[in-house]
Amino acid sequence: MGAAYSSSAAWVCWQGSNKSSIESLERAIPLAERLSVPTAGYWLALADLETDKEEQHLRRALQANERSLAALSRLAILEEFRGRREEARALTDQAIRYHRSFKSYMAGLTQASRWGEVGRVEQLAQGALIYSRRDADGVYAQLPDVGMADRILSGQRRTDYFRFLIGQKRYDEALTYETKLERSTPANRHRLELSEVLFWQGRREQSSQLFATLHAEYGTEGVYNARLQMRPSSLGFDWRLSEDPLVRLDWRPGEIAVKLAERQRELEVLSLLIRPKRGKVSRVQPIWTGETAELYWKLEELGDRFQRVALVVPAGGERRFQLKEVHFE
Repeated sequence: MGAAYSSSAAWVCWQGSNKSSIESLERAIPLAERLSVPTAGYWLALADLETDKEEQHLRRALQANERSLAALSRLAILEEFRGRREEARALTDQAIRYHRSFKSYMAGLTQASRWGEVGRVEQLAQGALIYSRRDADGVYAQLPDVGMADRILSGQRRTDYFRFLIGQKRYDEALTYETKLERSTPANRHRLELSEVLFWQGRREQSSQLFATLHAEYGTEGVYNARLQMRPSSLGFDWRLSEDPLVRLDWRPGEIAVKLAERQRELEVLSLLIRPKRGKVSRVQPIWTGETAELYWKLEELGDRFQRVALVVPAGGERRFQLKEVHFE
């Protein structure tokens, strides 16, 4: 008897495994019900195949398994489209009770966000964050403002939300939120990224002010890292190092060693954005050693207050030199 039952159940499962065929599913379901084989998955497959009977099949799936997350979530959306919010909310809450998971909380969170239920958004966002082990961008996207983010986020999530705002080009909100963040290496890196993007968006004063909060030297002098004591970041008002494969740059405190391969064109080796405090810079005076003949500094005006300074090497053979310090006059 046990062997016969097992073979029958196996046949049912084999029939039901072909979930692209309505006929196979319809043959499998009655026998599955007689043999007490779970049928919710079969009803869900039928809901996909027969869209005109979607709700009917979803409700049969829910009868077969009252905890079916897929059936509960899809029925909630159908009820919402009909304008029956109470029914939709009840189904969503039922899914969350049965399934404490990222997926169930996100279904409730997006629902509450669509309906503008701020209190429920805050509550469900906190639940979704508990079960979000990696990417929480979907949760962040549902938060209505940085005030809520400030209330419910903690630890690394706060810095991660700052990254999210910059990536979404929500620069005004990012500027507001960064003032609420601690001074940490990850947060400061994102501050540099924000300073960078603001500058090239034409918001140069804001970019400059943000950079100055990180580096008092720049705030006072309008120039940062002229003595090369800090590793260049290539962001904001710090040195930007060439990524050309013909250029190799090695930094150590107080020096950048430059090695150039043979090249057929002139190259910019490094550059710096500055905001001189005592009028425009007209001359760059480096302290360097090595093969520096024919190197020159290019000065470019960037509006009324800002300049771009770039070190250019001519075409030619291999060369090496060491840049130790730069003075701007």
